[in-house]
Amino acid sequence: MIRTKTIITTFMTLLFVITIVSCQQEPTARFVTDKSEYIAGETVHLTNTSSDGSSFQWTMPDGQTLNTNNADYLINVNDSFETLTFKLEAFSKNGKKTSSESKDVAVIPSSVFYVNNFEVRPLIISEFVYRNNYYIAAKTSNASISWWCTFILPGTTVPILPSTYNLQSNDTLTSGQAVVEIDNIYDAELDFDKFVSLSGQLLLTINHGKLQFEFDNVDAERTSEPVGTHPNVRISGNITCH
Repeated sequence: MIRTKTIITTFMTLLFVITIVSCQQEPTARFVTDKSEYIAGETVHLTNTSSDGSSFQWTMPDGQTLNTNNADYLINVNDSFETLTFKLEAFSKNGKKTSSESKDVAVIPSSVFYVNNFEVRPLIISEFVYRNNYYIAAKTSNASISWWCTFILPGTTVPILPSTYNLQSNDTLTSGQAVVEIDNIYDAELDFDKFVSLSGQLLLTINHGKLQFEFDNVDAERTSEPVGTHPNVRISGNITCH
C-alpha cells in the first residue's frame, strides 16, 4: 500500500511539473526602432514590444550582446553608407522556448567640411532659389555658433548629375561654374567670418539616392570685414543631402 502511494505521489509530481512546463507561453520577439534611417553619429533607440518573454538578449551590429529590456546603439560618426542589423531574442521563464526578430536600418554618412583643417559637421540641409541661382546650404545646429556651408549653382533647378563645376569667387555664374561659401556666425550680434572659393572644383554625385557634394583643398578668401587683412584659407568638404 505504501509503495502504491509512493508511485501515485511520484506520478502526480511528474504530472504537475510537466503541466507547469507545458503551460509556459511561447514568447514572441518584437521590437521597433525610432527611425529607419540614421546619420552616422546618431543613436539608434531600440524599444522592446515582445509578448510573453521572461528574459531578452540583443545582438548589435558589432556583435555586442545586451541582456536588457530596451537598448541604445551609438553609430560611429565616421561610418559611410551601410545597413545595420539588430536582433532581439526573447526567452520563456525556463529558457526552453525562444523567439527572435531582426531589423535593418540605413546609415547615411555624416556631412563634414574643413576650414584650414578645422572640422565642422553640419546637420541641416536647406534649398532655395535667389537671384537666378540655386542654393543648397548645410548648417550646424549649435545655438551659439552657427557654421554654414552654401553651394551656389547656376540656374533655378537642381542640376543634372553627375556634374563637375569650376569654383568661382562671385555669384555671376554661367554653365559649369559654382561658388562655395562658408560662414561662421559667432554671436548674437551676427558677427561673422565669410570664406568664398577662389578656384578649384566642386563634384556632385548621387550615392544611394542621396545628393553629395565634394570639394578638396580649395583655395578660398575671407571676404568679411576687414577685407584683405587675412591670408587665403584652404577649404574641403563632403556634404550629403539628408
